[in-house]
Amino acid sequence: TEMGLQKDGKIIVIGDFTTYDNFPRKGIARLNSNGSIDESFNPGSGFEGMLRDLIIQEDGKIIVVGHFTKFNDISEKYIVRLNTDGSLDTTFNPLGEGPSDKVHSITQQADGKITIVGDFETYNGSSRQKLARLNHDGTLDPSLNSGIIGTNVLSLATIQPDGKILTGGYLINYNNTIIKSIVRLHSDGSLDSSFNYLGAGAELPLQDITVQPDGKIIICGTFNWYNNIETGGIVRLNKDGTLDNTFAKKQLNLSNSAIILPNEKILTNGTINYQTGLVRLNSDGSIDKSFKTDSYIEKMTLQPDGKILICGKFKSYDGVIKNQIARINGENILATSEKLNVNYEIYPN
Repeated sequence: TEMGLQKDGKIIVIGDFTTYDNFPRKGIARLNSNGSIDESFNPGSGFEGMLRDLIIQEDGKIIVVGHFTKFNDISEKYIVRLNTDGSLDTTFNPLGEGPSDKVHSITQQADGKITIVGDFETYNGSSRQKLARLNHDGTLDPSLNSGIIGTNVLSLATIQPDGKILTGGYLINYNNTIIKSIVRLHSDGSLDSSFNYLGAGAELPLQDITVQPDGKIIICGTFNWYNNIETGGIVRLNKDGTLDNTFAKKQLNLSNSAIILPNEKILTNGTINYQTGLVRLNSDGSIDKSFKTDSYIEKMTLQPDGKILICGKFKSYDGVIKNQIARINGENILATSEKLNVNYEIYPN
């Protein structure tokens, strides 16, 4: 399940569902800001196949990527753009067949251009191994052509404020050099040699990349080691890709994603001692013990008002029946208290 937040506060949710509030909505639905279904958004018969990611463009149109082959009974493979009413936007990528295989992740630059990563080897017939950048209308942007020629998994990408591209997976082959887990590219697709690759990487694929406001990079995954140092499933890198040794290690067994809260604490969804739930970390990576939940959360989105949208494989949250999607309050109300042993002393007797 994945979510996107519109400027008007409405929520786009995608996932492996066929109805929402008993309305037929196969794979995608739009919710009002209070969580009720927005009936004005109607995707027809919806998607055939798995959906993986989405972005909402400045004009409100929605681009969805994944493993699907049809939308509303029309043959549309791996990437589509929907109008604001949920109908298919036929003006998207009018020049070709799009990606040749599945798309796992999509992100957009400040100028509206789009970067996708996945299993494809071509886009509109042009060679683009695993990564491509598209213009606003879905046509291929020829100004980016990376040296990535193969990888076991290339599953996610994010754009730094300076326009450089961070992309992650497992074993990434860049011009016949094997790089583990994370690569940083210049905006033209060339390898950023200032980023640390010597010994970099984890032994399992990354699940999420988050860039902090100060430029440091948080990566999450199912790994336990990074640069031959035992770290657990969440680490922070310096701007140059070296391991940030000020960030606490061995706090989580695994982590799926992370968001930076306004107070610089880090909210992540992971596993501690085989118990899964939301975990809040202090800015140095240590566990904030005043907070804990036990719901299986897959994705989180921070709203402008500080509240947090969550989705995942849960039937209730904090004792309230909530099926797979909920909104939780922010810093002041979100925490659950620990049980403390209090000792009293009387002085001087």
